[in-house]
Amino acid sequence: MARHHIVRTSALLSSICTAALLASAPGTASAQSAESARSAPASGDIIVTARRTEERLQDVPLSIAAISSEDMAEKGVTDLQDIANYTPGLRFTDFLSKFNGNAVIRGLSQTNVQNAVGNTGVFIDGIYLQRGYMVDSQLGDVQRIEVVKGPQSALYGQNTFSGAINYVLNEPTDELHASGRASVGNGGYTDVRAAVGGPIVPGILSGRIYYATADFDGVWKNNFPGAGSSGMADFGGYQRRNFSASLKLTPTDGMAITGTYYRLTRNEKIRAFYTIDGNLREDQLNCGAVGSNGSPYLWCGNLPSSPAGKRSGENTDHYPDGLFAAPQPGMRAKTEMYHVAAEYAFSPDWTFNYDFGRVRGEGIEQSSFASNSYYLDESSFRLPGQSPTFSMQREAGLMKYTSHDARLAFDNGGPFTFDFGYFRSKTSDAFLFGLRLGMQPGGPVLSDNWDPLDDGGVILFNNRRTNYKIDSGYGRVGLKLLDDQLTLGAEARYTHTALTTIDMQTPDLPALEADYNNLTPRFSVRYEPSVDLMFYASAAKGVKAGGFNGYVTGSVELLPEERAYGEEVNWTYEVGTKGSLLNNRFNYSLAAFYIDWQKRQISAPPANYVPPVDSTQGGGAVPGAYISGGSAESYGVELTANYRVATPLTLNGSFAWQHATAKDGAVAPTASSTCDDIVCRTDGNVAGNYLGNVPQFQGTFGFDYRTPVNDDLDFFMGADEIYRGKMYVDETNTASTAAYFLTNARVGVSADRWKGFFWVKNLLDEKYAEASFVVPSIFQYNVNLGDRRTFGVTLTFDY
Repeated sequence: MARHHIVRTSALLSSICTAALLASAPGTASAQSAESARSAPASGDIIVTARRTEERLQDVPLSIAAISSEDMAEKGVTDLQDIANYTPGLRFTDFLSKFNGNAVIRGLSQTNVQNAVGNTGVFIDGIYLQRGYMVDSQLGDVQRIEVVKGPQSALYGQNTFSGAINYVLNEPTDELHASGRASVGNGGYTDVRAAVGGPIVPGILSGRIYYATADFDGVWKNNFPGAGSSGMADFGGYQRRNFSASLKLTPTDGMAITGTYYRLTRNEKIRAFYTIDGNLREDQLNCGAVGSNGSPYLWCGNLPSSPAGKRSGENTDHYPDGLFAAPQPGMRAKTEMYHVAAEYAFSPDWTFNYDFGRVRGEGIEQSSFASNSYYLDESSFRLPGQSPTFSMQREAGLMKYTSHDARLAFDNGGPFTFDFGYFRSKTSDAFLFGLRLGMQPGGPVLSDNWDPLDDGGVILFNNRRTNYKIDSGYGRVGLKLLDDQLTLGAEARYTHTALTTIDMQTPDLPALEADYNNLTPRFSVRYEPSVDLMFYASAAKGVKAGGFNGYVTGSVELLPEERAYGEEVNWTYEVGTKGSLLNNRFNYSLAAFYIDWQKRQISAPPANYVPPVDSTQGGGAVPGAYISGGSAESYGVELTANYRVATPLTLNGSFAWQHATAKDGAVAPTASSTCDDIVCRTDGNVAGNYLGNVPQFQGTFGFDYRTPVNDDLDFFMGADEIYRGKMYVDETNTASTAAYFLTNARVGVSADRWKGFFWVKNLLDEKYAEASFVVPSIFQYNVNLGDRRTFGVTLTFDY
């Protein structure tokens, strides 16, 4: 590993040095903002809309990262996990089947990834995407992606507990415009995108249409016998189709009405993974309490980067080489959005905005954790005398969401600005989760049932229909002082949430109902002594609504006090500075934050639940019960900067340190059966431990080199070294995923209207554990492996 890192670092430094030697060549390069890329206007400023108005990134008193569509294309960015690699303080995990996509900002990782409301809100043009199976877009017809850190409750609502991610789509224009992109790469990768737009009735009506299709087989081979004939020769592949169409009507000066239809469909194979099962004699856990089969129930230390590292040495004759898993259906999802945005500047000082959104999303995963263990054939074994069977997981949802948002804004160019608005939304969310037990090894896991409301014959642990009704009023004021150098800001939103849940496992019992009322303020101060320097400080409150566990979970009846859990709250405090130095050649953004997180929604075993000794005996999943209890804190520093060394060469880097730990009241729910008071406490107390799936350190370092070849053609090249630090799997802080480095690179040529380039991700083919989750009631770790080397060639045009 050490030698590998030296080779990697040397290769990158050699590339940078080579580029630096070429820096004296004639050419031009535009200045870049510290938190974005080359899509800036001619002035060099980056314009963002994170606060529902157009602002220079430099002027926003928030930590914001913005990445342009041009940068995403050059770096081979295809999903939110790639975005997270380039965004300090952001972590995205989609676990085994990509059903429960989970974005984590500044360490606020949620325990319940099946919750209908996440800690990080994801939006398309400000319209909320509520479920995890909806959030990981194909990154289609986007102009840019904005990642806003810290609670944004005043402007976006309670769904931005830790921050917001907003996909900003391209709009129709009055100029005829066509663009496209075609990519091919290893692993059967193809990606074709095309858009055309322009005037329909010049000056009055314009339109735009976009379509994209992407296919990928995957780069991890599945060595399960006959996997190719069952359609799963590789892990991690997908089929994604994205279509959008929009019309923009400008009937009079100051008025614009834009209507957008957006659709994304996804068929996703399961990711490359393996399991470590404490019930297996052929697997070898290494710490914690010892089970009836003589094996410990926990893993301590870094999880292996391949399944070879978890074997006990027994039953070796029945292991193929490498990874293997029974072929299985994976995940399918579809998201449709209708959005109408109207803006009317009815005077020089007043503007009225109205947004209507309707979203329908459905997703279903059918998968098994059966990988690299006893599931291959009948010669494999668990405890003595037991037959080897396994379970298939079925997790599905159907979500319908409608929202109305009306806002009135005043800005006369003077010291005082304000806006206020009213928001209403209704959500209908159906969700089910269960297992089919007793499946026989040796063959594929097959199912053609893709109805998200059908249980598919599984044993259900959760099956609920939940309705949300949200009404909120919000406002914002700003006051400029000291010749506009000092700006004081205050925002607030008052929200009423009515929540109703029907437990479909007990449909004859009354619906569970609750109402929540909360006020979420935000205060900020910004000091801008010059156009190139800004300091700011802010304090913001985030609130996430509570929810229901239902009347039962699986076969366990819940006590009345266990049927619901309350809201969770955080206060986030941030100070920072943004600036440009050396005649705008050096740009930076630096922020420090502290988060006080109270009433966390954490997992807890129901009073009537008795953990099974073995998962084949009436178990197979942790009951889905949650409580509002315990606290946590997170603090850290984020830095993003770039430096234009010479006209052709720019160096860039980012760094994030986040210290996210549990505090009083936090517990590990099954510690009494897995811990031994040596590696972790049997009473479950995890106060002081790091939160799960949160890296303490993240960073990138890279360069970008551009120079003319002749009057019509430019040459460019670049590379990025991406670092993600060690992460603990859960709050027991026993098992962890090791730190890793990835090297990405690109090289190509561009002209006025087209560009062609080669890109590669994970250049040195690093094998690493990307994430893991543990099912403690059955003593099983599931380890996701990151993609191996992927590369391709892309051609773009823009006319």
